Amino acid sequence: MKPGRNARAARFWRRNKRVVWAFIAGGAAAGIIAGLCALAVIELGLYDVAAAQPHNKIVSWALHKTFKQSVRLRAGSGPLFSFTQAQVVSGFKQYQADCMMCHGGPGVSRAQWVKGLEPTPPFLLESGEQWTPTQLAYILENGIKMSAMPSWGETRSRDQIRDIVAFLVALPRISPAQFARMQRQFPPAILADRSPVESSRAH
Repeated sequence: MKPGRNARAARFWRRNKRVVWAFIAGGAAAGIIAGLCALAVIELGLYDVAAAQPHNKIVSWALHKTFKQSVRLRAGSGPLFSFTQAQVVSGFKQYQADCMMCHGGPGVSRAQWVKGLEPTPPFLLESGEQWTPTQLAYILENGIKMSAMPSWGETRSRDQIRDIVAFLVALPRISPAQFARMQRQFPPAILADRSPVESSRAH
């Protein structure tokens, strides 16, 4: 930095140091007060955790934003995938058995009891366009805290999870009529094989 700039900076500090210190002190005090308020909310149980009432708009926004940013940070975009029809069918079988009750499908509503969950699980009709395959695989394998989304990596192999991703990627292009035909062709009694996950974790 040039000498002239050093002199101007020194003069500015001498003239305004009280204001600067007051600003710093005020910011620190505000942070302490905010922390104490948050601690009071936790310790006194002031936030209503009952699922019968939705989160307020601020909490709902914060949780959803945190979820999206966390997945994008940890999963990344990943490479493009090409899926076979067999993978899509395998994914559909798993989806129909364990996912459709919460997330519905083309022309299919969610189960009535899902209305009692907070947050309510979203419909996934556009999820294959909203997330990359790598991000979908991350969500399926790891689950989402503070929601009803389980970690399917605990009970499914990576190949099985990849098949569900294949179905979700295809889902935006499946019409209600096509989905109904798939349900008739592969009724719920025909479930996807749920093999142990140990072999997949070696991949």
